[in-house]
Amino acid sequence: LPVELLNPKPGDMVLDLCAAPGGKTTQIGAKMANKGFLVANDVNYKRLLSLKRNIQLFGLSNTIVTNEQPLSLKRQFSGFFDKILIDAPCSGEGMFRRDDRTKNKYEGYEPNKFTDLQKMILNDASDLLKPGGTMVYSTCTFSLEENEEIIEWFLTQNHHFKTIPAHNLEKIRNHVSFGFNGFGDAIRIWPHIHKGEGHFAVRLEKEISGHVNAMTCDADMDSSISKASESAVLDFFKEIGLQTDNLIGNLHLEREKVILYSSVAVTNLNCIYK
Repeated sequence: LPVELLNPKPGDMVLDLCAAPGGKTTQIGAKMANKGFLVANDVNYKRLLSLKRNIQLFGLSNTIVTNEQPLSLKRQFSGFFDKILIDAPCSGEGMFRRDDRTKNKYEGYEPNKFTDLQKMILNDASDLLKPGGTMVYSTCTFSLEENEEIIEWFLTQNHHFKTIPAHNLEKIRNHVSFGFNGFGDAIRIWPHIHKGEGHFAVRLEKEISGHVNAMTCDADMDSSISKASESAVLDFFKEIGLQTDNLIGNLHLEREKVILYSSVAVTNLNCIYK
C-alpha cells in the first residue's frame, strides 16, 4: 500500500528513509526500472545486512544504501528528492494477530516512545523533499496518536504541506477504509475487514509556492535574524572570503539553516555559528 501510494516512476529521485529489511525498497526499485536514483536508508546497522542482500537479489543497480540519521542526510540531500517514503517506527498494533513478539513488546513501551520520534523523522524528511515533491507517511499501527494526530501536528508546523488524495488507487477504493479526524485522504486497513494486517498511510505534497526561489521568500521564513547573529554570520562570510556587500536584511533563519537571499540565486548555508 505505501509504495502504491508513493507511485514512484522511472527517472525519479526517491528516498526510502526507514528501509530495512527492504520489502518496500525492492517494490520501489521495480517500479523505477533502474532509472533514476534510489537511496535506501536505515539507522539500524544490523538490519542493513538484509536490506543490502534484498537489493542485490533484486538486481537494483540505481540504488545506494546509507546508515544515517535523517538530520545527517539533510547535509547532502537538502531539497533533493522527488518522492520520500517514511515507513515510520511505530508500536506495531497492526501486527499483533500474526506476531506475538510485537504484542509482548507493546506492554513495555512508554506513551511517547514513538510519537516524538515520528515527529522528528517527518520534520527532517520535509527538508529533504523538493518543492512540488510528495512523501508518504505510513505505520502498521491503529493508534490515532501515531497516525492522524501526527499528521495534524506536522501540518500545523509546516504550512507549505498538504494531504492529497490517492487518485492512483481508485481500483482499491472499495477495499480500504479512510482516516479519522477529517483526514479523508488517509488510508486505513483493518485486519477484521480487509485483506491484510493493520496499516495506515497518507500522501503529503510540498507546495511549490511555499518555498524560496530566486526572487521570492515564504512568509513562514521571513523572520530576520538578530543583529548579534547577523554580525556573527557576516564575520564568518568574511573569514571564508564571501563578499558581504549589500547582504544586510537578506539573511534569514530556517530552523538551523541560515538562508541568504540573492537576486541571482539562493545560497543554502548549512553552517553552525555562535
